[in-house]
Amino acid sequence: MTLEQVWMAYFGIGGASGLVEIQAYYYGALSLPPLERDLLAHALNETLDARGDNGRRASYGHDTLGGENDAEG
Repeated sequence: MTLEQVWMAYFGIGGASGLVEIQAYYYGALSLPPLERDLLAHALNETLDARGDNGRRASYGHDTLGGENDAEG
């Protein structure tokens, strides 16, 4: 799976960040707002489901210790 495939799924469900921003977030050079991080996590999880990979999952903001106030992402 490529980052571009995940971005396409993210964009398809209403994600507002462009591919360059998602790449920067992936490499730790940019932070995304909590809603965009959750949409990206959801898109990644849907992409994994479509591939039949039911193992690890990306967590949502409310799943982390810091929740929505978690600036690290």
